Amino acid sequence: MKVNLMFSGIVCSIALAVACATTTTAAPDTGTSTAGQATATAPMSQTQAQGEFKNLQILPRNITRPELIPIMRGFSRSLGVKCTHCHVRLEGQAPDAMDFAADEKNEKKVARVMLRMTRTINSEYLAKVNEHNSEVTCWTCHRNQVTPPTYAIEKTPLPPGQEPAPPGPPPATPPPAHP
Repeated sequence: MKVNLMFSGIVCSIALAVACATTTTAAPDTGTSTAGQATATAPMSQTQAQGEFKNLQILPRNITRPELIPIMRGFSRSLGVKCTHCHVRLEGQAPDAMDFAADEKNEKKVARVMLRMTRTINSEYLAKVNEHNSEVTCWTCHRNQVTPPTYAIEKTPLPPGQEPAPPGPPPATPPPAHP
């Protein structure tokens, strides 16, 4: 019998949230990714050029383009998607023309929820037990996949008529015998 571990339901949801949740501009500003591959640069509106982005609900409203682009790239890489996964393409315009402020795609809405969840996990839980300053990110679960994998463990079935042990402390084991 396989038991799905829904740990990925929380932590992996974070990754998707981070991937699209704070999306407003996802086009790179340098024309190349860190892997050295050419990437398209989406046109900027006048307000975006000034560092003002519309419909920011998670990221700071005063974020600048040089701060935003690496965040968007991180989301994209963590999920293995392009900008159009969360953002709406403008009809009748250049292929890379996007309406970054539009909330028409459910993926963007899900991403916002997941980003909030990631922040909660990092601030409310990991912050209390985290000796190494680790953080949960999109990559933690997604690993370059839109849908994070679910991990299953094999559970050995009990013989017929045998009941599972009640929850409680583990049984005491005798100390190992010394030869």
